[in-house]
Amino acid sequence: MSKAEIEILELSGESIRFVLSNTDPSVANALRRVMISEVPTMAFDFVDIKINDSVLHDEFLAHRLGLIPLQSFNVDEFNYARDCDCDENCARCAVKFSLRMRCTGETQSVFSSDITNVSHGSEAGAKVQPVVFRDATPGGDGSRILVVKLGKNQDIEADLIARKGIAKEHAKWQSVSVAVFAYDPDITLDAAQTDQLSDDQRKEFVACCPTKVFTLDDHNKQVSCTQPRNCMYCDECVRKAEEFGRPDLVTVRQKPDRFIFTVETTGSLRPEQVVVMALKVLCGKLSGLRSPLPLQQFDEIELDDDF
Repeated sequence: MSKAEIEILELSGESIRFVLSNTDPSVANALRRVMISEVPTMAFDFVDIKINDSVLHDEFLAHRLGLIPLQSFNVDEFNYARDCDCDENCARCAVKFSLRMRCTGETQSVFSSDITNVSHGSEAGAKVQPVVFRDATPGGDGSRILVVKLGKNQDIEADLIARKGIAKEHAKWQSVSVAVFAYDPDITLDAAQTDQLSDDQRKEFVACCPTKVFTLDDHNKQVSCTQPRNCMYCDECVRKAEEFGRPDLVTVRQKPDRFIFTVETTGSLRPEQVVVMALKVLCGKLSGLRSPLPLQQFDEIELDDDF
């Protein structure tokens, strides 16, 4: 059996689109599930609220703070708290933050950018910061997450600790907001039958596809499949061909060993980093399955006669 391959189609700071080939749906779905639930990131795991004069009660405020994504590009440099040999919150397993805000005017908005990293002396900890998103609003400030709004003379003070974890434990550690895959389409046009269509039928056939998979060359009046990966298997083209009385005009199939993945991150990790880390986790699981179980441990088990 040939080895699985990955071909990157698109890559940006927030998302990646790639083709996973030479494998089966079980492996593709396993990779998707690992990306969703088992890729580690850093997130606020402890919030000590000292002063909270805002309209939000402490539990609600702590929940909002916990869901703020943190840049975790160097997450591999940290230990899980349960695996660390320290007594409590050392630089190898925790990063400390502080939030201190007072409203001196009529109102004051508290943003994620107001949370300060106070892990002094820790080079790895200093790299963990609240995620800064791209500002998509002209003249606006979409790069920060609004935590709460303070009224006149209201204060908020809190100490926060970020730890390493996975989304299987809590959604705040989830590295992706979207992780989906679809079969790579295999679309075939019968050239002989397309040549027998009238000009109006060709235009109607091309226009019936909602994702513009087909195009019509104005010069030679030929219909061609130019964007097969836009196909969403709606079968509008198949129904249109049947309407023309030509059911064999177009065939839409799925390639059983090729899958198109679309992954969007929360900003805590780079998209290519999510894929690589998920593959490492998956390989680790498979390596564990290959190791033979020590059957000797079952020799001492005695079963009841009624078992």
